[in-house]
Amino acid sequence: MSAAPQAAPVVDLSRVLDAAARAADALTTCAPLVAGHFTCREADAVAELLRTLGQDEAAETWLDGHAAGDDEPDDAHRDRDTAPALPAWYKP
Repeated sequence: MSAAPQAAPVVDLSRVLDAAARAADALTTCAPLVAGHFTCREADAVAELLRTLGQDEAAETWLDGHAAGDDEPDDAHRDRDTAPALPAWYKP
């Protein structure tokens, strides 16, 4: 005998959105401390999630925090004002 299919769990969308808002706030607050330790791909994924949740400003804050750790010439977020200056010896 095969098992009867299980019903999909009921999701309370208002709780999901409330949790998303709290997560966006937490990520924005910690961005200067931790975002620079993420890879560019990881930072882009967090920013994409925040934008999907309607948190565009939080996404930009996260990427600014991440760019502060982009200290290699080929890092993806070197165009942001928060990216550190390249060493004097580096010539493109």
